[in-house]
Amino acid sequence: MGGTRRIITLAVALSMVFVLFTGCGSKQSKTPGGNTAQNTGTGVETGTGKKYDLLGDNLKYDPNVEVSGGRDVTLKIWVPSAWESFYRELADQYRIYHPNVKFDWTITSFDDHFKKVPLALQSSSGPDLFWMHNEQNAVVLPNMEPLPENLFPMEQLKKDFRNVESNVIDGKLYYTDMGLMTGVIFYNTDMWKAASLTDKDIPKTWDQLRTVAQKLTKRDSKGNITVAGFNMNNAEYIWADMMYQQGKWLFDESGKVAKFDSPEALKAAQLMYDIYHKDKVGDGLQPKGEEAFANQKAAMIYCWGWASNYFKTNFPDLNYSAFALPVFDENNIPSYGRTNGDVSLGVSKNSPADSKEAALNFVLFQFCNDDMLIKYDVFDGMAPSKKSLDSRQEIQEEPVLRTETEIVSKVIWPGAVPGSYFSGIQKYIGQSILVNKTDPAKALKEAGQMINKDLEGASFNSVERKYQNASAMSNQ
Repeated sequence: MGGTRRIITLAVALSMVFVLFTGCGSKQSKTPGGNTAQNTGTGVETGTGKKYDLLGDNLKYDPNVEVSGGRDVTLKIWVPSAWESFYRELADQYRIYHPNVKFDWTITSFDDHFKKVPLALQSSSGPDLFWMHNEQNAVVLPNMEPLPENLFPMEQLKKDFRNVESNVIDGKLYYTDMGLMTGVIFYNTDMWKAASLTDKDIPKTWDQLRTVAQKLTKRDSKGNITVAGFNMNNAEYIWADMMYQQGKWLFDESGKVAKFDSPEALKAAQLMYDIYHKDKVGDGLQPKGEEAFANQKAAMIYCWGWASNYFKTNFPDLNYSAFALPVFDENNIPSYGRTNGDVSLGVSKNSPADSKEAALNFVLFQFCNDDMLIKYDVFDGMAPSKKSLDSRQEIQEEPVLRTETEIVSKVIWPGAVPGSYFSGIQKYIGQSILVNKTDPAKALKEAGQMINKDLEGASFNSVERKYQNASAMSNQ
């Protein structure tokens, strides 16, 4: 996701009060709670006289079916504070249909969440439901309940949601994505206009971006950069995106060995070097990209979608927009780069039967609740994982989300890559090239030696080759 730093920073933005987005369109009707739900016209008459419409498109949720036989159930749910407001609202909506299900809340800090959850899951006293992140697979999957096929049919999920098959682990699906995030180029619209640039100048290729970046760069009388045309600081993993853009996998066929010795790897690293040290449109000693951009010390930055809420919340006077990551050849785009998603809640396999049933039912409700999916995507800065939500107003009116949505069908989820991979790229490629001016070939050799040494013995297999457009990629 662009690193743990992204999640910690985003917590500040997500702590603001959630505003409910109401849906639109002829297929939608109001539930008793005043929330918008998908109306399939197949509501069921219950013994109480209530009639609720089915929720969902292909994957369906029937609110009329009793949960846990109508018996009182209390679900223990653990979520970090940044996501508390969202999940409390989701739970309140759920209880309109299932008042027999109550929620016992444990609110954690993000730093503590995955220190406490794995240990707690080992007993029936731990959470029934917990906020999940795919970076934590290794520590939580042993005690997670897979999503059963009878509730989450794979074929229905795939019709509705992107990236489902990439989340299958050892033949089982434990979660799937609520939204998908990727990198885009943020640009300062005031600086853009001041440089006499228009929408026609939005670059589609790296060569075009280099030209635009030179027009946006400002220097003082001594030649020192005062405004970077393009700041890549702390975004060195852009190198991985460049690899995918050239049709090259990040890992070999085993999914365990990182590849740094190809001509394409050198081409990507050399481009990074040239942007900073030949074009001189960025300075490795400047602040990291989002900080420089927020303080108007950079006209363009590469950053993931989370930054849209960071800027809106903390720098409301900053005028910016976004465009898709440039590519090497606009007529041949195997992929725009990497993606990662925020996934559904995890369910404990050690919970009592009634609790487990209710917990799985709640996860299904989440995935069939379009308004809440949209709300999560907007505040997390993600393109929808559910395909039918791409055109929703809330997505289209936000330039960063709209841009992500335009490219989301051509981004690759490499899997829960160990943190040492991207921290290694940051150190051995980014820091070396951008700050120390290390020869790109030397930087790649160092990266390959150190990163693959760290990956030895790691419990990791890349899933990048499950990419839906894998045929456009090289087999090497």
